[in-house]
Amino acid sequence: MRARTAWLALAIVASAILVEGALTGTAHAQEATQQEGGHDFVYRFSIFVIAIFVGYYVVWSVTPALHTPLMSVTNAISSVIVVGALLAVSV
Repeated sequence: MRARTAWLALAIVASAILVEGALTGTAHAQEATQQEGGHDFVYRFSIFVIAIFVGYYVVWSVTPALHTPLMSVTNAISSVIVVGALLAVSV
């Protein structure tokens, strides 16, 4: 049942993004040619919302046996990102 709910939520979000793109795509394209930035906020916010839904359903569908390895890899990736950020600012 969870898989069906996940696919339904993903389909709703994808449909909303497609409709938004189809209805306002021409206006966005015209405005982007006039300005250099375009609509970065809308694009980034859409990616953020999709990531929230995907992350939620991925995390809640993990079996308890896989929880510890998943969290250890997540912590390792986070620490690599922090070290990279520190090296980038040369601290």
